[in-house]
Amino acid sequence: MTSRRSIRRFIPLVVLASVAFCALPSSAMAMMISLSIYKGRTISEATFQRTVVELIESSDSIDDMKNFITFREGTPLERQHLVFMGKVLLDGRQLSDYNIQNESTIDVYELTAPAAPRSFAGVPSGQTTSRAETIGFTLGEPGGVVECQLDSGSWGACTSVSGTTGSIDLTALDVGSHTLSVRQTDTANNVGDVATTASWEVISNGLDSGSSPVVRGALIKSTETDSLRSPTFEWQRCSSLDDASSCSAISGAGAAGAWWGTRNADIGQQVRLRATSGATELLTGLSGVVGASNVTAPVFNQGLVAGAPKKGTSLHISFGRWNGYVAGSSTVSFQWQRSAASDSRAFRTNIGTNSQWYRPVADDVGNYLWVTATLTTHGQTATASSAVTNQVANDLVVRRAHTALRHKAPRRKTKAH
Repeated sequence: MTSRRSIRRFIPLVVLASVAFCALPSSAMAMMISLSIYKGRTISEATFQRTVVELIESSDSIDDMKNFITFREGTPLERQHLVFMGKVLLDGRQLSDYNIQNESTIDVYELTAPAAPRSFAGVPSGQTTSRAETIGFTLGEPGGVVECQLDSGSWGACTSVSGTTGSIDLTALDVGSHTLSVRQTDTANNVGDVATTASWEVISNGLDSGSSPVVRGALIKSTETDSLRSPTFEWQRCSSLDDASSCSAISGAGAAGAWWGTRNADIGQQVRLRATSGATELLTGLSGVVGASNVTAPVFNQGLVAGAPKKGTSLHISFGRWNGYVAGSSTVSFQWQRSAASDSRAFRTNIGTNSQWYRPVADDVGNYLWVTATLTTHGQTATASSAVTNQVANDLVVRRAHTALRHKAPRRKTKAH
């Protein structure tokens, strides 16, 4: 019988379960244990079954019992919840620690783990330049402990959870791809699946044009490239607005430098920078749509008499000078306006358009004039305004005064008596 006790130490418990416990001497303290097994998350008669475990000794561990249940029932160890007399049986302890004796009954709750989160909300679509996000999620069931994990970091508490909904606030996100995972652990310590994740990519937002909006002639630089070691640069032009897939490398001088000076070909489009340093690649976000710009505003260069426009005297406004003017595909229109006040911010009445010439009329007398010029090229516009003129004078006032003097009848002299 001693040799049989030696074999007992090396043969797994799951094999000994088929051996008749009466073959052991009473000194072996063999016990017959009943298991009341409840399968599923709902405890009811339909989910209940009873089984008997033979050849159990009080010195056997809870781990041994769980291994046997896994062998017999197929339930994973981490989903077994064993209870005896209202106490949860902990791993690493022995049956004797809980005073489990022959013919005792252990309740086994084979609970399924919580389902993976059903959906996410607020996840950036594809690429984003935002370094902070608030992402929401929906759980399959309430309760338990809900944890969030960013990328391959450690699991930790989410920002908020209420019922079957929750969210997490993310800040200071690095440039690159990110994945958010959510898992739920129920009160029986069953860890739920993580079958659904939220994924997106943060790209650099380090384009600095020094102006807003971006105009032709602006110098653009990425503030993110300062952290790269000996980077190489490739400026790209994107033919479809807000579509990074339409970007292609720009050829020509300056396209491989850290700075890019926008040109006529960029007007109406967007640009971005691709910088590489070894295995590191940095793609910036798209710039604003490049527009045309004004260099020199138009001025009145003809028709002013003594610094003021005169009624009936034609005025001429210069063309001005523009960044982005392309002969044959650009147009410049002129809008003449008048106002009762000399302040350029005052309301003005449109009085003429699309011509560099204008002849003041009677309604202009006593008012002030100015002109707004608009350049249109590649669907983009730029505007510039002239200075405000002096008040429009009525040139006929002086003429009428002289005429009246010439035709005035002389006074008759009377003789003194």
